[in-house]
Amino acid sequence: MVVGPDPNERFTVTYYRTDGVKQLRCRRSFSSLQDARFEAGRTATAIANGEADILKLTSADRATYLRAMDALRPLGIPLHVAIEEYVEARRHAGAGLIAAAKEHGRRHAIATVRKFYCRNG
Repeated sequence: MVVGPDPNERFTVTYYRTDGVKQLRCRRSFSSLQDARFEAGRTATAIANGEADILKLTSADRATYLRAMDALRPLGIPLHVAIEEYVEARRHAGAGLIAAAKEHGRRHAIATVRKFYCRNG
């Protein structure tokens, strides 16, 4: 009697990837050792090339990101700093953040016009 491969035998490939925030454990199960080795090699190559942690952006998200970076470039502010400052300012000023900033600027502007008094004698 010839016994073939066990039909219940499974081969598992396990690796970790990040979703940008947290690390996720990934497990893939295969019925053939050849398929499992192929997937393990493909995954190892992706990790070695740094592809595992790359954030995938839609074209709309990429366009938004590029516009934000262009707007911040003249100010020399990194995107994450701008976002953190915006969120904190929004918490304090509410929805009228731009109006609050303009009002603050109006009240605290340094006067550029100086008055000079001349005395005779």
